[in-house]
Amino acid sequence: MRTLLILIFCSFGCNNAPAESPIPGQLDATGEVITTVNGKPITQGMIDATLALLPDHIQKQIAATGQQDQLTEQMVLGELLYQEALKRDLHKDPNVQTTIALSAREALAQSLLEKVIDERATEEVMEKWYQDHLVQFTQSEVDVSHILVDTADKALIEKLKKQLDGGADFGALAKKFSKDPGSKDKAGKLGKISRGRTVPPFEKAAFSTPKGKISEPVQTQFGWHLILVHDKISNQQPLSEVKEQVKQGVSKELMQAYFEELKSGATITEAKKSEASEATAEGKSKGKAMGKALSPEMIKKLQEQMKKAKAKGKSKKGKGKKAKGKKAKGKKAKGKAKE
Repeated sequence: MRTLLILIFCSFGCNNAPAESPIPGQLDATGEVITTVNGKPITQGMIDATLALLPDHIQKQIAATGQQDQLTEQMVLGELLYQEALKRDLHKDPNVQTTIALSAREALAQSLLEKVIDERATEEVMEKWYQDHLVQFTQSEVDVSHILVDTADKALIEKLKKQLDGGADFGALAKKFSKDPGSKDKAGKLGKISRGRTVPPFEKAAFSTPKGKISEPVQTQFGWHLILVHDKISNQQPLSEVKEQVKQGVSKELMQAYFEELKSGATITEAKKSEASEATAEGKSKGKAMGKALSPEMIKKLQEQMKKAKAKGKSKKGKGKKAKGKKAKGKKAKGKAKE
């Protein structure tokens, strides 16, 4: 679906247009005309330009399966949608214009990043990143045998460990005492295991025990184990096999470094925050200056005046209420006199 949309949108405006056309989405019609849509040509040059924007594996798939007709059909659909959108003046809609502008910015930014990465992701840079992250491309394995006894048989596993330290045959003891039905008859042989294939306590003991040695008793949810490490294998994937993974890792780091580089070389000022902080600082400064200008005696005098003003306000309100009460009583008295 995503590929279809790319093809459709890339085919918008498949007609000859001047270089400085005010209508967005128009493309130059170059090469042999393949078909026309309401008199507007779709050419081989347009198809080739559209293909060039697609991922390599999609290009190869189209070439291998001969999907030229399907591609042309998709471009015809894109041209029909484009023409209808222009008829409705959607390109004049402010929201659509914003979307187009943002898409243009995104395309330019993406092209810039791709160019910068191509310039900086040299073979030397790729090799260094690969060596620095070699652990990601190295698969470690251990070839082991084990003896397993029940959780309650700790004394037995310790006894077997002493016998093995004294020179007893590991395979013989495994056949006689091990509770693992899958390896017991094979002298305890498990074969090669890689990280993540066994429970953590077993894995830790297997990978930390030196080659040719037997681990101390290890407890897991299955019981007690003794592990004999026959061999340790390290399979390193060559750079040629993991080049795409390395390129992704390098690209991520290069992009981050480039962002920091651009920011460090730019002047970025948050105007609103700056103005607000300046106003706050100015207010604080004035407050401090006023505080310094007034003496303690003056401040005390002002506070007393404010208290007196409040008291007078309350007194006036009280008198007003009393006066209203007297008027109401007078009205009642007049009413009774009339009766």
